[in-house]
Amino acid sequence: MKKISRVLVMAVCLSMAIMMSGCTASPEKTAERFLDAVRSLDATEAAKYVLDADNSDLVDRFSPERLEQAKFLKPVFGRITYQLQKPSVSSGVATVPVRITCVDVPRVMGGVVTQAISAAFASSFSGESQDMDIYVEQLLVNAVNDPSAPMTTVDTVLPLRKVHGRWLLAFDDESADAFLNAVTGNLGKALDL
Repeated sequence: MKKISRVLVMAVCLSMAIMMSGCTASPEKTAERFLDAVRSLDATEAAKYVLDADNSDLVDRFSPERLEQAKFLKPVFGRITYQLQKPSVSSGVATVPVRITCVDVPRVMGGVVTQAISAAFASSFSGESQDMDIYVEQLLVNAVNDPSAPMTTVDTVLPLRKVHGRWLLAFDDESADAFLNAVTGNLGKALDL
């Protein structure tokens, strides 16, 4: 009887351990959930997957106030697709390479600037006034929603750290900038940020 009890206790413990390990999201799952939240521009959800999100400049960049000021970002981020690559995991630290395809924002902005300059000249010579901020914003929204908008693919790496049994993104300045550059189609490089 004691032998059966021990076997039963060991089986229950093993089952619990297997179930508990299944509850912990993998680095890939954390990266996937974070990227889905970014695509949706859901800063609250994205923050759940970022270590020290309260002090993260990256999460702050997705704040509703900032997004309201740049209405063209919603269609830009909504067109993002990604492919997670095989992660590297070692001693509570992981990196998940990801290939991100998105609107080539610098190329789109180049076309919009050309149109805006033409419209500004035409407006000044015709004597009609036009709110250029609203006009340029609408040009940007139209350009990124255009099915034939230029796209680009950028490879980046998401750094993660295991904290209290959970994998969280552990961005530093360099990795945050690289990520933002990737999801904006190399805008950071184009502006030399």
